[in-house]
Amino acid sequence: ERDAVFMEHRLHVAFPDGRPSEVRSSSLVSYGTPDGVSSMSRSVGITAALGVQRLLEQGSASSGPDAEPLAGVLRPTLPTIYEYCLPRLAEEGFAFEEGIEREASAPSTAATPMPAGRGTPGFRAASAAA
Repeated sequence: ERDAVFMEHRLHVAFPDGRPSEVRSSSLVSYGTPDGVSSMSRSVGITAALGVQRLLEQGSASSGPDAEPLAGVLRPTLPTIYEYCLPRLAEEGFAFEEGIEREASAPSTAATPMPAGRGTPGFRAASAAA
């Protein structure tokens, strides 16, 4: 017996300059080892360990020459964190497959503007699934 982790994000993007709309997707599939370590425990444990490793390595060459010093409560949306962690997660088998599909017509009228300060200005999100 083994577990599986599935994650998918789909964003419907409309551009204010008239470019064709797009659907941007990002998907991850990971399976645990049969009768061994679960994918869920690996995805949580390795991610947490890399965050700690990034904190311990700050100022060293492995954290990057332009890495910002880290202090306080941090989110993984900071480039100094995700640029360090994502390649290492990929080495452990946790990498997202990303795609862009061009839409022939504009997204549905159900699309709403994203809240200020989130995403790229001018983009609209019709749906996002995690």
